Amino acid sequence: KISAYSHLWDSEDTTNQQAISFKVKVEKILSDVEQRLLFFSLSFKNFDAKNTQRILDAFPQQRYFLNLLLKLKPYTLTKKEEALIKVKDLSGVNALKNIYSILTTAFTYTLHGKTLTQNELLDFVRSKHSQERIDTYNELLRVYKENKAVLGEVYTSLINDWQNESLDLRGYKSSLAVRNMSNDIDDSVVEALIHVCDTNKSLFQKYFILKGKKIGLKKMNRYHLYAPVEFKEQKMTYDKAVQLILNTFDAFSTTFANHARTILDSHHVDSEVRTNKYTGAFCYGVEPRTIPYIL
Repeated sequence: KISAYSHLWDSEDTTNQQAISFKVKVEKILSDVEQRLLFFSLSFKNFDAKNTQRILDAFPQQRYFLNLLLKLKPYTLTKKEEALIKVKDLSGVNALKNIYSILTTAFTYTLHGKTLTQNELLDFVRSKHSQERIDTYNELLRVYKENKAVLGEVYTSLINDWQNESLDLRGYKSSLAVRNMSNDIDDSVVEALIHVCDTNKSLFQKYFILKGKKIGLKKMNRYHLYAPVEFKEQKMTYDKAVQLILNTFDAFSTTFANHARTILDSHHVDSEVRTNKYTGAFCYGVEPRTIPYIL
């Protein structure tokens, strides 16, 4: 919970020095705790089959977590190496991700003479006017291009860290395999998904050709992916929009709608659009007994 609090506080305003300091402090404490508990995961992975099964049977609620540890066994290093990686991440990749967030959430954009946040700007990718959609994407890319040196260095460092640790040290066969393992999805499942998408990409292409004709474009391109086929502008208050969403959820599932109402009634929604707020929207699930937060 304390980790969730630090991340949510930082997400409210990524330039808040108190929040940043608190988040770094929490990450350091949790890293120390993880290092002190390394002995358990490393020891469990090295138990013989009989003792492994005995522990799995004794702790049924933890069976999923324990089985995941066993899956990670082929990619686990020595205790000293694992401890060094945790220290490395604290001042390495984690710091780079924080720098990226601080930098990009502070970006501002200009459209029609107005200064906008990224979330405000991206509303216009669905504009009914083709030139406005083009101007929106060009403005988005202009700001990122102006910061390409710093962003490029961050990306390069993150990619190199991923390669060095996951493939060179841990021995994963590919970068994608690392993410599949963290999502507990077999490589073959993802490969099958990619194969089906690749085989049927012509359907995707035909759809956008038809859409381009429908909205009167001679040639469809990236600027117009979200162009509305039919456009009806409607403005409404936040409360009315919330009720519209809840009514839609009710039509789908009362249980689902009630979960949404619980989040709203608990004041776990930060809907304000502001500079330096972490881009979203996203739902932050802490743990099963805690009501999620939405930013």
